[in-house]
Amino acid sequence: MKFITAVGKNKTLYIEKEKVAAILSEPQIQRVPAADEKIGGISLYNGQLVVYHQLGVCRTERMCGIIVKTGGESLTGIIADYPSQESMEPDDLSLVMPGVWEINSD
Repeated sequence: MKFITAVGKNKTLYIEKEKVAAILSEPQIQRVPAADEKIGGISLYNGQLVVYHQLGVCRTERMCGIIVKTGGESLTGIIADYPSQESMEPDDLSLVMPGVWEINSD
């Protein structure tokens, strides 16, 4: 199965390639006061609100926003270092949210 990897300081996520709506270079993300520390902020993409999740501090100063189609009308974003493409077997992964996986910790 083909995945786009989203790498942050604390974790790497594997996003099903067909679930990726867009990969944006340095998106304009607005912080949300009093939001949970895992929420990186919000932004608009094609007129739709996107809530960005943060994987910890990115390892580089430049980051990207990976917009994920989670079903229905909602879009979720993930802030990460620049992504790459990888093939991996789903048996090695655990589901985090629809279309987004992480390496099994067992």
